[in-house]
Amino acid sequence: QNLDIIWQNEKGKKLLNVHLDNKGLRLTYNWEDDKLFNLEVNGALGFKDGEIEFKQTQVKVNDQLLRLSGGVLGKNDTWIPNNLKLTMMDADIGKLTSDERLVGKIDAEVTVSGEKEQMNAQGSLKSKSLELFGYTAQNVNIPLVLEKNKIRIKDALLNTMEGKVKLNFVMDIKTKQYNLEIDGEEIDLSKSQIADELQGSANIKLVATGKADDLSNINGAANLQLGGFAYKGLVISSLSLDVAKTGKNISIQNGGAKLENGGSIAFMGSIDDGNTDVFFTSGHFPLEFIGHMAGVDSNGTADINMYLKGNLDNPDVKLSISSAGGRVAGQDFEGLRSELRWQNKILTIDKLHVLTAPIMDTLSGEYQVTGQVDLRTAIPNLALKVTADTIRIDGPAKNLAELELTGYFSTDTIVQGPLNDLNIS
Repeated sequence: QNLDIIWQNEKGKKLLNVHLDNKGLRLTYNWEDDKLFNLEVNGALGFKDGEIEFKQTQVKVNDQLLRLSGGVLGKNDTWIPNNLKLTMMDADIGKLTSDERLVGKIDAEVTVSGEKEQMNAQGSLKSKSLELFGYTAQNVNIPLVLEKNKIRIKDALLNTMEGKVKLNFVMDIKTKQYNLEIDGEEIDLSKSQIADELQGSANIKLVATGKADDLSNINGAANLQLGGFAYKGLVISSLSLDVAKTGKNISIQNGGAKLENGGSIAFMGSIDDGNTDVFFTSGHFPLEFIGHMAGVDSNGTADINMYLKGNLDNPDVKLSISSAGGRVAGQDFEGLRSELRWQNKILTIDKLHVLTAPIMDTLSGEYQVTGQVDLRTAIPNLALKVTADTIRIDGPAKNLAELELTGYFSTDTIVQGPLNDLNIS
């Protein structure tokens, strides 16, 4: 006897197609976005004392071969696995899950017994190489145990980005409460997708707790250590950082780094329910990095102190910068001091003092700027006082007016109004 079952929607589209005959069962399920789930069951089945026995029964899921042995016991209108063993070898994880972002072959084995409340399971998943959402993992070995309503993964191992990762995980099935530990060593940042030109290695320790049905409320702590870090002119010999999250509060502790040029970085603070309170300080910070980020030619070093406080979307910022010399936007200088404030989209320049570098036997010049730049409107509004003393005219004349002039100039200038209609006096 043959049995066919067809389930279709109101438009006549087949959603479920089931065919059963003496050779086995074939099922096709058409789910979201026209993705197909195909199931075939072939092989010997036994029936004894209310139990279905599988004897190396072959099961195909999306054309990936699995083998079943053991039994399933019918009891009180439920089916209870009885030493039911599922084995798959060299299965394509992408086809198995119908997810093209998953690439690679897996071996898996799991044995399940017991009713729902007392179910026990033990198994493992292994793979020589997997690609998960763009990242590659090698030598994957994930042991799995289900016991007393708890899922446990103990000392799962894999290699990724030239480093090693160990994972431990425990979750209570009833409460959904979980504990997660991840330990990563010698992760090559150049293999990551964070940013181009990024170099260095990272060691990461992460401990997290929470509920699987409320991923927005994760508590935990992490330690990050970097070595040989380099990105767009910023070269860090070593960095260490502790981060902790409790509720809506994220705290940054013991943040510190040593720069290759002998400088240093320190930072600490918190973000509490969207409100920031963060302090950053650095000695001999490379201006080359700032220049790269701003797209201008810069070099030299500077001492920087920055304080952020307030709403994360628009925090108040206090910034002070001092430098003994260097180049910014192609302009050499031999001294710089600045004190800036940012509040409600208004930049206040309390002090900007620049001592220009002499050329050959020429004199040093001096700029001083104070005032505000209002960015609350589409066109910025300026209110600045600029004082220039003994400034070589060669550069400004050529850059601003394409004139060939030599000599010096001094001036006091007031700049006011919108950027597209300035009043300069």
